[in-house]
Parts: sequence; structure tokens; C-alpha cells
Amino acid sequence: MQGSLMIDTRKEAYGTFFKDDFAKKAFEVSDDCNELRRPVFDLISAWRSTSYSGALPSVLVMTLKSFHDGYANEPSSAGMLRYSEVVLAKLCLEIPSLTENGELSRLLQSRIVGISAQIVEADRATKLELDSESAWQEYLKLHPFVMGVHATMRQTYLAIFGAYENYIVSLLKIALGGSPIRVTDRDFNKKFRDVFGDLVESAWLEPRILAARRVRHAIIHAGGRVTSDLEGQKIPVVVHDDQLHVYPEHNQALFDLLKVPAFAMMRSSVFREKSIEIG
Repeated sequence: MQGSLMIDTRKEAYGTFFKDDFAKKAFEVSDDCNELRRPVFDLISAWRSTSYSGALPSVLVMTLKSFHDGYANEPSSAGMLRYSEVVLAKLCLEIPSLTENGELSRLLQSRIVGISAQIVEADRATKLELDSESAWQEYLKLHPFVMGVHATMRQTYLAIFGAYENYIVSLLKIALGGSPIRVTDRDFNKKFRDVFGDLVESAWLEPRILAARRVRHAIIHAGGRVTSDLEGQKIPVVVHDDQLHVYPEHNQALFDLLKVPAFAMMRSSVFREKSIEIG
């Protein structure tokens, strides 16, 4: 049995979280080390694309508005002459005497074109705009849409942390000469400390990062329910009906949290040294 789905109902909340100059700084810092370029590129690429996916709910509505407003407010005059000829031809069939008077026919066609132009100009003066907020509220009435937004926010959270975890593993693998390493290895924390020293505290063992790891584990392995590891902890997402619910602000906060140690590892002297001794 599924409980209530909790999402942020504010359209403006669904923006991109990858807004600052992190990418520029990261590329500049890692440019002097060939080994760093690939993992840094992968991290930035993953975070940027994930940021876009997290903004899709509002992008959907704004794209609908752009399409509607563009279509409704751009009357075409290209076919005006063609339609005037069609109208004139029909009039000639209904009023045969028009075909006998060429001058009258030409005058009538000219007036049809002129009147059509006036109608087009009047149309342009009247702007028809879709109310994006009203459209958003209508979407929120659709349960499949709410389910999709709920799942998208969870997947965004997972992707942000997953990209960070992959980044760390990639760096450690490089530092350890290509030896395979997984975060589930019993000696993972020790190897992390051997390579990066006390940076392991802020990059992996920091309480907020530990909480994010547990949220990730609960979403993947426990159907998004609160696990025993999270009980009594300060959970960085919304808890309702014993379920974890992710809002855009939580994804932003996770990105802001992880980008700091990610940048610190890029700047580390580890990859600028000739050898790394593992104790």
C-alpha cells in the first residue's frame, strides 16, 4: 500500500541546481593533470545533465506556454493573396456577372486583400497568452504527473550522489595504480584516508554526507522507506508516511554540499606527486 506522495507544488522551485561557475573552476584546476581530466569531465557532465532533468517539470509548462503563445500570436499573412483568389473564384461561381467585368473582379480582389490585412493587424494587436501558473495547477491535478515528479526528484537525488561516488572511486583507482576498488570494500575508508589523508572526513565521513548516503540506500534498496540506519538521524529530505520524499531544494543542498569536497580533491597534490604510498 502506497502512502501520499509529497512534492513541492511551487512551479518556480523546479529550476536547475547547476548554476554557478563550478564547471569553469573545475576544468581550470584539473587542466594541469591528464589523469584528472576524465573523472572531472564525467562528474561535471553527470551533474549538469542531472540538473536539467530535475528542472523538467517546470520546463514542461514553460515549453507549453511558449508554443501556445507563439502559435496564437503569430498570424501568417503569407497565404493572404492565395486565399483572396479562392474567395474571388467562389464569388464568381455564385455571381456569374463578375466574370464579365474584369475591372470589377480586380477591384474586388484588391479589397479582399486589404480587408484581410486589417484583420491580421487587429489579430496581432490582441495578445493571447497562456497562464503558466494555471497550466501548472492543472498538471498538479493529474496523479500520473505528480507520480512522475516525485520519482524524478528521487532519481535526481540518486544521480547527484551516484556521480559523486563514481568520481571518488575513479580518483582512488587512479591513485592506486588502477587497482579495482568499491565503496563496499571493507577497507574502503582506510584506502581513502591513505590516499587523501584527513580529506576523507569532509569528503566521505561528514555527517551530512553519511545521511545522504543512507537516503540513497533507502531509496534504492528499501523502496524509499525510512530504514533503521536513518532512525534517530537528521534526515535531509521530507519524511511522510514513513516514506522519503525529495524536493528540489534537497537536490540543490546535496549538490552544494558535495561540490566543495569534490573541488578539494581536484586540487589535491596527490595527483601531482610521482608515487603514492599506501599504508
